[in-house]
Amino acid sequence: KLEELIAAFTARGWDYSRPRLLGYPFEGTVQLVSGSHRWLAARYTDTPIPVEVYPYEFIWSIWGTAAWVELVLAYQ
Repeated sequence: KLEELIAAFTARGWDYSRPRLLGYPFEGTVQLVSGSHRWLAARYTDTPIPVEVYPYEFIWSIWGTAAWVELVLAYQ
């Protein structure tokens, strides 16, 4: 999967028709919830990628609930 993403990012960059990555602020950085393979491929290819950052409190308030599943699936 990673090799395919690296090839795609090298050839075309980020595909803006795809969902952004999902993350939340944590200890001065952003912790990703979705898109770790896309993030790594972007790092390898120096491709900027969009990340939707939700507040930490919000993420933890819905963690493990139906709302959490719905949110994560929206960023797949």
